[in-house]
Amino acid sequence: ETALDPWEPVIVTHWDSYKLGPNSFSRPDLGTPPAFANDLGSGAHLAWSDTNKCSDEGNNFQWTLCYTHVLTGQVDVEYDLGETYYHVIEPGEQTMYNLTLNNTTPGPTELVSDTYSMNLSGVPSNWSATLYFTSNDTAIFPETPIFLKGGEMIPFYLRVRAPSIYQATEDQRATITISAISHKDPAIRSDLATVTDMDVVHGINLDTSHRMADVEQGQVAIFSITITNTGNVYDSFSFYDPNSLEGQAEWYLPFGWQVSFPLEVSLDPGQSVTKNLEVTIPISEDPGTNVIYLKGWSQGEPFLDINRGTYDVLELWINVSIRSTGNIVFTIFDTTEYILPGDCAEYDIEVLKNFAPGFLVFSTPGAPEAMPSDTTLDDWRQDHWTVELDFSNAPPDPDGDDKRRWDVGIAYTVTAIVWALR
Repeated sequence: ETALDPWEPVIVTHWDSYKLGPNSFSRPDLGTPPAFANDLGSGAHLAWSDTNKCSDEGNNFQWTLCYTHVLTGQVDVEYDLGETYYHVIEPGEQTMYNLTLNNTTPGPTELVSDTYSMNLSGVPSNWSATLYFTSNDTAIFPETPIFLKGGEMIPFYLRVRAPSIYQATEDQRATITISAISHKDPAIRSDLATVTDMDVVHGINLDTSHRMADVEQGQVAIFSITITNTGNVYDSFSFYDPNSLEGQAEWYLPFGWQVSFPLEVSLDPGQSVTKNLEVTIPISEDPGTNVIYLKGWSQGEPFLDINRGTYDVLELWINVSIRSTGNIVFTIFDTTEYILPGDCAEYDIEVLKNFAPGFLVFSTPGAPEAMPSDTTLDDWRQDHWTVELDFSNAPPDPDGDDKRRWDVGIAYTVTAIVWALR
């Protein structure tokens, strides 16, 4: 028989063993010959039974299935010296893998020379990956032919860019494979996988210029709240709705209190915005100190944790005092009287307290000079005006400390008596 092409014998195994499977030594033709299949190129797949472990190591005459792939060429994609397969980047960042392409086919350099193409696979959506020649930073496309003589090597690099801060939402891994394929035989190829992790961080920080506000009944307490995106992606942050039952409980709002604050804020990484938090106190609120809680969290993070920064709480204190404006109202029908020397004028003044019962102390700023203790009233009135307050129709002063308890909504009459000098 004559072969159309010259065949070069290649030693596949280098150990002595039985390779025909179970058979009789006297009838080796009963054994199973090696299985052979074309690899769609110029190489072949070869499998056989072996009494060794596909090496010099015996297997106590137990049969082992061995396999090898016979190629007419060889190419290797490898990491450059000091390079690793695993990189970690953040959204919008890029990283670079330094690699080499080697024609490792043994034989005369000209005879075993070959041309290759390189492809990328496994690039996730919104990621980008591009190959470049190290020598001139020229991009390598799938249709770019790369000619290498036997033993020749060229350096190149893979640049991987993660999704932008507006596209990234969660941690993601990109396992990108670089494949080098021979033009003369597609079975001659090399694949190398790289692993790039994108680390997405969600975070919120709440701060305020002051954590305590003093406000009167019926007024509005205002806090200046600064919201900061401490993560590395564009994010939206939510706050409880104070008009819902759940929100009122989370805000820890007393009955009748109203809160005005955004329910959602969106920020770029590192960006801050300042919003006013307005708390309306009802007029009927009792004086005292109250605390409310502003709670905000990242919408992009399913696990909310203050320690991880995906959730934050501000404790805000509000001191409510009795309303001063309109709290005590004086009503008088006539403020002018004409009297003779030594006579007096009486002014009936209705005193009404509108907000919260309490003790009132009356004084008369601008009144005539008080009478000294060593002077009699008759002598003093000879040359001085005097003013007296009559509380006979007003609450009493049981302790003698000039404090009288006034109830809300009840008008009591206090009479001011002015005596003219004689």
